[in-house]
Amino acid sequence: MRPTSSEPPDYRHGKPDDLRIFLSFQHFDESDVARLAALGIYETVEPGDVIFSEGEESQDFFVVLAGAVAGHRETPVGRQPLGDLRAGAIFGEVSFFDLQPRPATVTCSVPGLVLRFSAEDCKRLIGRHHSLQVSLLRSFWNSLSMKLRLANQAMVETIGSRRMLPRQGAASPGVAADVSAAAKIELFKAKGMTAAELRLLAATIPAYRWEPGQFIFVEGQEADAMYLVLDGQVRISRRIPNMGEEALAILGHGEVFGEMALIDDQRRSADAIAHESGCTLIVLHKADTEEIFAMRSAAALQFLHLMCTLQCQRLRAMIKMLANWRMMVGHE
Repeated sequence: MRPTSSEPPDYRHGKPDDLRIFLSFQHFDESDVARLAALGIYETVEPGDVIFSEGEESQDFFVVLAGAVAGHRETPVGRQPLGDLRAGAIFGEVSFFDLQPRPATVTCSVPGLVLRFSAEDCKRLIGRHHSLQVSLLRSFWNSLSMKLRLANQAMVETIGSRRMLPRQGAASPGVAADVSAAAKIELFKAKGMTAAELRLLAATIPAYRWEPGQFIFVEGQEADAMYLVLDGQVRISRRIPNMGEEALAILGHGEVFGEMALIDDQRRSADAIAHESGCTLIVLHKADTEEIFAMRSAAALQFLHLMCTLQCQRLRAMIKMLANWRMMVGHE
């Protein structure tokens, strides 16, 4: 990659307008987006340019301003593609956030322009500006959710299912459960959500019970809530032709699911089913999360930190799963 020569030689840094045109940055206030943009370094990219490699110990993140980049993993049976990202997409944020090696290689696929953000400089900046940190984590949550959606869709295409199996049941609203405020507050606390505003929210939000085998939600269903498992287990699965139900995860006490629906307004990408002993769940609706964001306080930061942690873990797992599935079915 090369610093662009489209600006005067002594000007290499990003401008606020370059970010504010993208949906992922429109929730920033003007001063915060200006501070962030001032750190961005313009770099031109040409097809084949490697921006970073799988396993690399780097943490800078990037925004695609023009053109496209593509991710892939190298496997014993060849290169396994992970999809393209185009103008407006953030990438590299997984390692920026969780400090782990790069989960995949990213190269330029269509010539264009990216903004590079130095991890060291950016972390120093957000340490001084709380509202910028909140806004940036919200952008990361959005971008991570988008990548998980893309990975889910790639999984469907890899398996070769043009049509998923018919549903085996309908979603149930559950039955209101008598759960003490203290139990709900303790669960929030265990997830790192200790701010006073979050403790108050935890005390007032509802809990519901689902019996074994009941659907909490089904793939394709409209969504406006996320769930925290208070007791029992939840099975996350998809319905795959010629295979039946494929369990993606079994979630237990303290685990969170359904959170993507709160950021991207898309339909459910899998089924959630009460497992063998049933489950009791705390239900957090989109209106509750908007209330948290409006606080712009420690509550918003704690909540977003949890969401990004979950999404990074799930995206890393999905990248591995997708590459493995492609090896199994013989995709290149």
